[in-house]
Amino acid sequence: MNFNNKEFATWRSQFGRVTFLDSLGTPLSVKGHIVATRFATEESGSRLQSGIWAEDPLSPGERAAGPDQLGALGRVVISSHYSSIAEKLSQPVLANALANGVPLPDELRVVGVAWRVIAGPLAGRRFVGGYFSSGGDLPAWRERNGKLGFERPDFLRLNRPNATFFGIEEGILKQVVAMARAREPFVQQISGFEPVDFFYSGFSVLRDGSALGPLDWFLPEEQVEF
Repeated sequence: MNFNNKEFATWRSQFGRVTFLDSLGTPLSVKGHIVATRFATEESGSRLQSGIWAEDPLSPGERAAGPDQLGALGRVVISSHYSSIAEKLSQPVLANALANGVPLPDELRVVGVAWRVIAGPLAGRRFVGGYFSSGGDLPAWRERNGKLGFERPDFLRLNRPNATFFGIEEGILKQVVAMARAREPFVQQISGFEPVDFFYSGFSVLRDGSALGPLDWFLPEEQVEF
């Protein structure tokens, strides 16, 4: 597909028919993004090159007069995103509250374990979560001088399966739980996790505060609840 031909123009025109309606049925203009990718091979010839076409257009409709008009949509998008994270954290009640928009009662507490990053630029930061393992010899808990840690079952075995930590930054999880308890349709934006310079290929932290990396980088500190 060429980005200048009729076929592309026909494909692009479909996005002009996408509308967002408020509770009164009035079309509101919201930001979106459209991406098209063209792949070329040796058989395509020298005139056709691989490329990416992208834009961030506004949908048809009136511009929102204030944040309250788009508050409900914003809450749905944010809640849906963090609901999937709560599922991975084995927090089904929190995930359900976020997915269905049913406020989480104060008497139901979200309980987890806070883990501290022990090295790198994130040393000292805490994430609430746990670990996944592909099976085999799992690390064993130990407690020494009031601190929790892991003890490998066989220190001589080098091909042991590695466990992977998954969690969410403690402060961001606190905001997410507060949003799940709120009864107002409008919610302030959840704080994004500040970017971190590259330090290890197997360790990643996204803007939503979720972290994924080898268990060796994390040390469980205490049980927390929100």
